[in-house]
Amino acid sequence: MGVDVHDVFEQANQSDQLRAAVRQRATNMVQRARRIDAKETDSRNEFHLAEEFRRNGRYVVNVHSSDVEGEYGTSRAKRMRILRRAMGGR
Repeated sequence: MGVDVHDVFEQANQSDQLRAAVRQRATNMVQRARRIDAKETDSRNEFHLAEEFRRNGRYVVNVHSSDVEGEYGTSRAKRMRILRRAMGGR
């Protein structure tokens, strides 16, 4: 009798421990983003979390910023990449 990997994956994504850990990591990212935002834009952006399950069953917490133009850059706004830097990207 083998282990059903799909069942293990589903159980792990439903566990309170995994969900708390993912939520904590996202919360830490928001805190770093707020520090960067305060330093560079005088705290003009708002950040919020959105929890969801992907189609494959993976539990995720997305971090959103009110400054979409500043995250990606446009002809009118400098690219700040606050969220990317907050998660450790360059």
